[in-house]
Parts: sequence; structure tokens; C-alpha cells
Amino acid sequence: MFGLFKRTKIETWEIILLKNVIKKLSTDYFTLEKQIDDGLLRGVLIGLSDIPGYVGFTYNSKIYKRFEHKKEKPYKITGIKVFDKKSKEKLNYSIYVSAGALAGYSITGAKKFDLDVDSIEIEEIRKEHLYNKDYNKIEPFLSVEERKLLDEMDVYEVILDGLVYYHIRDMEDGDFIGIDYEKNVYKITHDPFQIKKIDRKLIDILRS
Repeated sequence: MFGLFKRTKIETWEIILLKNVIKKLSTDYFTLEKQIDDGLLRGVLIGLSDIPGYVGFTYNSKIYKRFEHKKEKPYKITGIKVFDKKSKEKLNYSIYVSAGALAGYSITGAKKFDLDVDSIEIEEIRKEHLYNKDYNKIEPFLSVEERKLLDEMDVYEVILDGLVYYHIRDMEDGDFIGIDYEKNVYKITHDPFQIKKIDRKLIDILRS
């Protein structure tokens, strides 16, 4: 049931591949490499998105504040190909950016793979702005100020113990803050697994 937390440690090959791809892109994406070098990425979260093959990043919060740009529209970089030594095929690799910071990546084309992190093709890359359907589910219940403070790409639906929660903010070590349809706020942890209601209003969480 709590398989979404089955791996939280970011692996060396993930960092190397991400940096190798970014280095091939134009200088417009230089800040993404700097985020990695400055230690922004703390770990990963798996299974929290309906995007096929998606792996999200968790952050070192103090470093995140240096790179966050709330008004910057979320986007993904697609059309990247990486050679898989296991299938002998080129797999699709995409990078996701939210509020100016690296949000995650996806790999599609094979469920199990052994990527050659140096065999990368970017001839067909394109930048696509993102639309978040999960955010739209809770937007009608949010106040004007809450909408301004909440990064819509931080929002995604999570089903735990048969109930629906919406992730709104990462914490350390893969834990996160979530809300339900009534805007009750919860701290959700994986070690130990707990869904603990917080006696604070959503707007106060977003302001902090």
C-alpha cells in the first residue's frame, strides 16, 4: 500500500544522466545544472504521479528558495533519447521543471533498463508547458490568496488507506504536507507511516 515510498534515495546514474542531458541543451537551461551542483536535489519519490515512468525529486529546502520562481510556468523538455543497454533500444527521457526548479524526470519505452548515460540524442527536443488536472480538482475550493501562494505543479492526487489526499508541499526525506477536499491539512510520513491531521489552516501553511 505504501509502495510509493519504496525508494527515496537518488542514485548516482540519475544525477549523471540529468547533468549530461542538460549540458547538451542551450545555455537557456544553465541554471538547471547549477541547481544540481549546488545540492538542490535531496532524493526521489516514485509512484505519486499518473505520468508514465515519472520520478519526482525532493529538495533541500534552503537551497530550493534560491531557485524558486513562483511565477514561472511549469514545463517539460521532451524528445530526448537515451540508449538502453538491456533492450538495445533508445528510450524516451523527459525533464520536468516547476516554479523554475527541477521537479522530476520520466523514462518510457521499457519498465526495466540499464541506460548508457553518455549515449544521448537531443535532435528532437521541444519545450512544452504543462497543465495540471489534479490542481483543477481543488482550485474551486481555494481562496484567491491560496491560489496565488500554491504552486499548481506541486499538487497531485495520492490515495492512501482508500482515501484521497492532495500533495501540496514536500518535506524532508520524502514526507509531505497534504490536504483533503475539505482543506483539512495533514502531515504524511513514511517512516513510520502516518497520516496526521495538523491543526493549522491551509493559508497559514502556504504563508510559512
